[in-house]
Amino acid sequence: MKWPGFASAEETGVLNTFRPVQVCFADDDSHRVFVPAQQGTIYVLPNDPKATAAEVFLDITEKVSFNDKTNEEGFLGLAFHPRYRENGYFFVYYTNKADKHQNVLARYPRG
Repeated sequence: MKWPGFASAEETGVLNTFRPVQVCFADDDSHRVFVPAQQGTIYVLPNDPKATAAEVFLDITEKVSFNDKTNEEGFLGLAFHPRYRENGYFFVYYTNKADKHQNVLARYPRG
């Protein structure tokens, strides 16, 4: 699987940590899989074993406090509104880069 912004150490010779935190579905009949990474990017891909590449669904890395040496900060969670199909809302939970040790729960509209 190709993840935008990440290349394997075999490809580059440099360790570029990819830290997915969950896998979820939007229950919107699109059959897509959403994979947020601790760095602050949500990836989306078809629910198909033949899929070879993900796309970026949301990138909030500029808002997310992430340190590769810790596991308790960064992008922490994603949830889709029960009526996402109708209203397009989803929620993200992350550690705020602008205010040390502050966590944020934010609602976003479908993009």
